[in-house]
Amino acid sequence: MITLNDIVSTSIPSFIDTLSINKNAFKLQSYVDLNMSWLQKFSQIIFSLNGDHQVCQNFINEFKIKYPNIEPILLLSESNLGHTFGILDTDRQIYEYCRDTKNRDIQYVWKFSGDVIANDTIFDIEIDDSCDFFYINNVGTPSLINTTKEQLLEDMMSQKYFYPQTNYYIYKNKIQRWYPPRDNIIKLKNMYDEIKKEHPNYYPWDAISKEDAGLPADANSGCACEAFLAQTVIENNLKKQCLLSREDTKKILDLIDEYRIGDGSHKNILYTNVGGLCHYHIMNGQAVPI
Repeated sequence: MITLNDIVSTSIPSFIDTLSINKNAFKLQSYVDLNMSWLQKFSQIIFSLNGDHQVCQNFINEFKIKYPNIEPILLLSESNLGHTFGILDTDRQIYEYCRDTKNRDIQYVWKFSGDVIANDTIFDIEIDDSCDFFYINNVGTPSLINTTKEQLLEDMMSQKYFYPQTNYYIYKNKIQRWYPPRDNIIKLKNMYDEIKKEHPNYYPWDAISKEDAGLPADANSGCACEAFLAQTVIENNLKKQCLLSREDTKKILDLIDEYRIGDGSHKNILYTNVGGLCHYHIMNGQAVPI
């Protein structure tokens, strides 16, 4: 076992976000400021952004002024693809940048959504360096519909249940194929836009089946970011490690069961034993510690 501190020199942190207006850029900058207690150990940070290109460039310009010792790498999505498809595309951009031959000195990619915060205890997280993918599961009350809480806990610990959060994960820079490729993302976005004309309240995972999304029949859902991330891990035969202990996994299951939390993205839930990681979606709101 090693700690994340041992791999800082061969790692690059990356953040994704959609910046359509200046207010979005100011908000992202606020999250970056909150993370600077640990980000300051890195010489480069990737910002893979979706939205208005000038707003994105302005954010980078301001970042350079505020943090002159850190090089921001801007990856711009060619289209404003919205929430789900924008995430798929910005994640893909990070993968493609890091897999470029000139960036092969990058051994680990740390990926975060723009509204995620952590503290410097993130470097104390222990990982098994024989593993390739490090994650926390997306899980909510829908996962309890056809099973008991006790069985779900066992399935999560055995990795039979594998539905990784896209808000935060780390992977070794050895992936050969990322799912979905850009042409599929555009195809799925167009398909979704057509379906929404008749079903305006549908989410992508409601509208597009596993088969139409090109996902395996045993995927946990249809067209969802987590399903494609799981497919990437499985299809590339990555050895995976969940960052939550059994005790903390039980705590999160107890929490979602007691308060009937359906959203598996764990907004404003803070993992005290995993670097203070928190999908701090409601800024200035209360965070629930696990």
